[in-house]
Amino acid sequence: MDKSKLLLWQFREIGQINKNTVVVYNDYLKRQMILKILPRQDLPVLKDIMKIKHPNLMEIYDVMDDGINCNCLCEFVFGSNLDKIVYTKMGVDPKTAEKWMLQLCSGVESLHNRNIIHRDITPNNVMVDYEGNIKLIDFNISRERKQSASRDTTVMGTAGYASPEQFGFTQTGFGADIYAMGVLLNFMLTGKMPNEKLCSGKYASIVKKATQIKEEDRYTNVYQMELALQGNGNEKLSFADKFLLNLPGFRSNKTSHKIIAIIGYVFYLFISYNGFISCLNTGDFRSFINLCISWTLVPYICFFDVGNISRFLGKGTQKSKKTLLKIIGVALMVIIPNLTLLLDKV
Repeated sequence: MDKSKLLLWQFREIGQINKNTVVVYNDYLKRQMILKILPRQDLPVLKDIMKIKHPNLMEIYDVMDDGINCNCLCEFVFGSNLDKIVYTKMGVDPKTAEKWMLQLCSGVESLHNRNIIHRDITPNNVMVDYEGNIKLIDFNISRERKQSASRDTTVMGTAGYASPEQFGFTQTGFGADIYAMGVLLNFMLTGKMPNEKLCSGKYASIVKKATQIKEEDRYTNVYQMELALQGNGNEKLSFADKFLLNLPGFRSNKTSHKIIAIIGYVFYLFISYNGFISCLNTGDFRSFINLCISWTLVPYICFFDVGNISRFLGKGTQKSKKTLLKIIGVALMVIIPNLTLLLDKV
């Protein structure tokens, strides 16, 4: 352990929150901190979160494996949790609720970009500091999203805020955090759960969308929810924002995905242009249209699940339905050209 980290762990206990969480003070750094004693299996995900420095996330300073437990040293956030604030004021005004939700979206998006799901976004785990900004705390049950898993190995979360998939029926995805954020938005505005009292006006549709029972019916990602909040506030979504919300490659708001998508779209336009010029010279427009449908439009729709059409494929997990849609796409790529040739002979 280097000298700076060694110095970080020179502290004294000044208070206890519960048996696994204590408040400590470092006299050398003049810093108050939180020490959490967590299971050893939490070490990898906490190390990943430690790399994230975001103004709306509680900072993790260091984690250490003592051979029995995982010791997590993290930021002490001065302020009050959202639960106390809402119950004291019987709800917050829409402008403040929107500001805090946008900050929360920004923080959660930074977790999702590292493939981490918080899984316990509740009023008790959202702190409002003395400057009026929020910080998401308590990463005790956060986990990495596993593409191959069919369901969670343990059932965790807070009743009312935990999504249906967190009860062990399917794997928890990013939609679990979106579900909790929808419930949280309603709680901020009304002081109650959506099933007790739904918020009125322009935010009701956001809560309904975010808290759909099926994960695929919710917002695809936090960025979409963020744009919906901005569009339902004082600003209207531009046509470009609405278009990008559903454009494959731009839906996740990840830079790497955007770069790959731009390269793909430019390549597609180049091939299409050359094909069109070739058809102008030969006059064979039917072959060009057939090629566009069978080798471009069909795989584009099926491979990227454009318009979320996989939801029409009946029961099953979202992953299985998307796999089936890709198989259908490959089949149509083969069937359509051959069917056209058969019709030409007839």
